[in-house]
Amino acid sequence: MKIVTILSAILFLTLNSYSEPVAYDKCMVRLTKEQLLSDVIELHCSGFIDNQTFTIEGFTIKFPGFPSEEIKGSRLNSDARMYAGKLKANQMVTLFDIKKAYQEGKLVTEKEIPSFYIKIIESQIATTDLD
Repeated sequence: MKIVTILSAILFLTLNSYSEPVAYDKCMVRLTKEQLLSDVIELHCSGFIDNQTFTIEGFTIKFPGFPSEEIKGSRLNSDARMYAGKLKANQMVTLFDIKKAYQEGKLVTEKEIPSFYIKIIESQIATTDLD
């Protein structure tokens, strides 16, 4: 009986905590390996700072088949860069526990920065006609 009461209370609080739908929980973006390995990772998410592009600093990243890596700055550390180098198209990487987000060099003051799923896509190689 106590468990049912507790679960009912949690459900009630959860349903009543959101006066409007939550626009994001986890966001998904598509990046090439090169974009993930760049000095600055640029992200965007519907409902977070009006879907504007922002950069991040201080986060944890999880690669498939490897342990999570805590990143102190904005650039992947050597282990994370090695794991990223092994990624193939369509694999997923998770960014979470993001400490800071910047938009146009200014710290974003959102309450919580969402977690991100990053789907690795093929690099778009520009080709030209040689005829």
